[in-house]
Amino acid sequence: MSLQPNPGTLLDIGSGSGVLTQALAASLPRTTLTAVDTYRPIHTRHNITFIPGKAESLPFGDSSFDVVTASLSLHHWQSKQEGLQEAFRVLKDGGRLIIGDPLLDGLLHSRFWSGLAQAIDRGNFTAPDELRGYLARAGFTEPTVCVVPGSPNSLYLITASKPGSK
Repeated sequence: MSLQPNPGTLLDIGSGSGVLTQALAASLPRTTLTAVDTYRPIHTRHNITFIPGKAESLPFGDSSFDVVTASLSLHHWQSKQEGLQEAFRVLKDGGRLIIGDPLLDGLLHSRFWSGLAQAIDRGNFTAPDELRGYLARAGFTEPTVCVVPGSPNSLYLITASKPGSK
C-alpha cells in the first residue's frame, strides 16, 4: 500500500477523541484533515476540522477527499455496506481507503470470545470475506485485508482504492 507523501485532503470516519487524526495531522502538516464522529461539536484545531456525522450519511459532496481512514470504528457502523458506499462516494478518483479494525478471525473467531467482545464493545464485528464483499459492492478495487503484525490475530489493516487516475 502506498500513501502519497502529502495528500491534499483526508477524512477520518469515527474519529472518537481524535488521537489518530491528531497523529495524522502531525505527520501530514500540509494535508487538510476532517474528522467525523457522531457526538462531535464543530470546531477546528490546527489543520483538522472536527464535525458531527456518521459513516452511513457523510455530510460532504462527491469526490471530496484524497484519503479516507477509519480506525477502530468500522464495527460500530450501523451499516457497513452503506458506510463503505459513502466512503467510496466522497473519495476522489484514485483515492485510498485505509481502515484498522478487529474482524471475526483469530481469537474473535470463537463464538464465545466474539460474543463477549461485541457485548463489551457494543460493536458488530465482520468476517474478512464478508468485508471483501462489502468493498467490492461499494466499487472499491485492489482490496487488501491482512492481520496487523503483533495483534491477537483479530486486528486487521484493510485498504482499497477508488478506480481512476491519481
